[in-house]
Amino acid sequence: MKRIIWIILGLSVVLISKAADNKTGVYFYEAGMYGPAKLFFLKQLQSTEGNNAENYYYLGSSYLMLGKADSAAFYFEEGIKTHPSHPLNYVGKGMLSLKNDATAAERQFKEAEGMKGYRKNVAVELAIARAYLYVRDENAVKTAIEKAKKYDATNPEIYLVEGDMLMQEKQPGEACTCYDMAIYYDASCIPAYLKQAAVYGPTNKASALASVNKAIENFPDFPGSYYCKGELHRMAGDYGKAVKAYTRYMNTGLQTTEHMLHYASCLYFNEQYAEALPVLETVVAAEPDNIVGRRLQAYIYAETKPGEEGVEWIRKFVETTSPEDLIAQDYVCYAKGLAGMMDYANALKQYQKALAVDKEKNTLYLEMADLQMKMKDYANALQNYEQYFREEKQLSAEELLKFGKCYYSLGNADSIPETRQRELHLADSVFTLLTEAVPSSYVGYFWRARTNSQLDPESTQGLAKPYYEKIIEITQSNPQRYAGELVESYKYLAYYNYIHEDLPAAKEYFEKVLQVTPDDEVALKALQELK
Repeated sequence: MKRIIWIILGLSVVLISKAADNKTGVYFYEAGMYGPAKLFFLKQLQSTEGNNAENYYYLGSSYLMLGKADSAAFYFEEGIKTHPSHPLNYVGKGMLSLKNDATAAERQFKEAEGMKGYRKNVAVELAIARAYLYVRDENAVKTAIEKAKKYDATNPEIYLVEGDMLMQEKQPGEACTCYDMAIYYDASCIPAYLKQAAVYGPTNKASALASVNKAIENFPDFPGSYYCKGELHRMAGDYGKAVKAYTRYMNTGLQTTEHMLHYASCLYFNEQYAEALPVLETVVAAEPDNIVGRRLQAYIYAETKPGEEGVEWIRKFVETTSPEDLIAQDYVCYAKGLAGMMDYANALKQYQKALAVDKEKNTLYLEMADLQMKMKDYANALQNYEQYFREEKQLSAEELLKFGKCYYSLGNADSIPETRQRELHLADSVFTLLTEAVPSSYVGYFWRARTNSQLDPESTQGLAKPYYEKIIEITQSNPQRYAGELVESYKYLAYYNYIHEDLPAAKEYFEKVLQVTPDDEVALKALQELK
């Protein structure tokens, strides 16, 4: 059966309002987008022009693919009641019977094939092929496809169904060849492009996007292509591009809850919180128990609401959701909120719950250690840093700094000389790695200087001297920016020279202190005594 296509210019929302044009809905269905297909054909049936057999068939089929067999049966029966001489809804009714009563199903199919005006009809055979595809009867699908090819081997929809069968058989390469055939016979076969994109998507984003862009080029008013494009960008983590593509689709009124959640998640990851919230509110209002919608809503409020108000949102989500439905990130979000309130002890408890859910989330050890450093719980912080570092092959400069500062703080807090020395030497070893990682930065040298000052508290050995000199070399060109570091370095060198009785050098360094901070009391007093 060749479908009548109304040629309509304008946006997709205009297409949707034209009841006699089923092309958009059929494309949704053939592309495997059953949710929007269902919504499209429901809209069609609300108009007098939309009361045709094809609408009932595609609506029933969409419901069936969505797992709603009762609704499917209702619409197939309505289609038969209102259009008894049209074969498609008889095929639909047979599709419902296939799993439990194959004989009854075959009887329905034969009745459809024998209807006046539809004998040797490609559309009827393809509907039968899809019915068998639904129950995974490969041989029966092939038989129906071969019949369709005898009637018109140039019909592109034959190769769509054949490609779907091959995908079901886990033969994606052969399936894409069939989709190519569909495009060969009809360059504007939009579902074929989108099915190819679905095959390429996981491994070849560029080819997948090329297929989607071809679909858009051929029929720019089909909204499903923009959704598929958004999905490709979302899976690749290109959230800004995903949002842009999704937005073209979200204006159609055909978006499902799943689609809205994908859109909202991309808005969230793109930090477009104000745009995400209305979408999530719509989802949660329609489905109050929708966990993903509630989760994203809580995350956004936790990040955007100040203090206790933001924490209350994520606390309520965590406490009112079944533990088996919670993920590690829920506890992490709660932990960060509590940490922002400086409730470090309870934040640590939430991090521990997150690790209980996902033991592979190694970065949580780093976050816990950071909190324990703020709590001055250096011993436990060190354990968590070490746990984190055991799993990491290469540490960043920031991570080296954290690790070294933990050893440094632990050593400073230690009252036992032997262990204090060991911890400070370990700190110095880590800071040495930092200087090697970023030799142009003063930071590693600064902490080596401080560590060696602790190892040589009287400065008699001058252990910190070469590092303070290196700090000056790196930072003296910008004394305003590095005032604190320069003053500390000059004072150390002034004192070192003073105790080693090089008074002119000591005086020179104290004068350098005053060049950076003219009212420094220590330097002023020292220079007074050195006159």
